[in-house]
Amino acid sequence: MLDRYGRSTTVGCHNGEVSAKQLGGDLTPGGLMCLPRYTACCRLLIDGMPSKPFSMQTLPPKEPQSQERAEIIRRVSQRRFARQSASEPIPV
Repeated sequence: MLDRYGRSTTVGCHNGEVSAKQLGGDLTPGGLMCLPRYTACCRLLIDGMPSKPFSMQTLPPKEPQSQERAEIIRRVSQRRFARQSASEPIPV
C-alpha cells in the first residue's frame, strides 16, 4: 500500500497491482508482495521529476519501553499541558 509520500511497504494481492502502477518502472505486483520484511519500495521527486522506483531497508520497530517509563511520560505531560477544570481537579 502506498502512503501519502509514495512509499510502499506491506502489499497484498488486492493493492499490489495499483501500487506497482503508481510506482512505475519494472515493478510487478508479485515483486512488491515478495519484498522481505523491513524493505520498502519508493520513489522520490528530484527537481520536480519523479525518480525511478528503488528499494530501501528500513529499521525494525524498537523494543517496547517499560511500563514505568510510559507512566512517567504521562505524568510529566499531564503536569505540563493539562488544564484544571472546575468540575474535576487534576491529580499530581
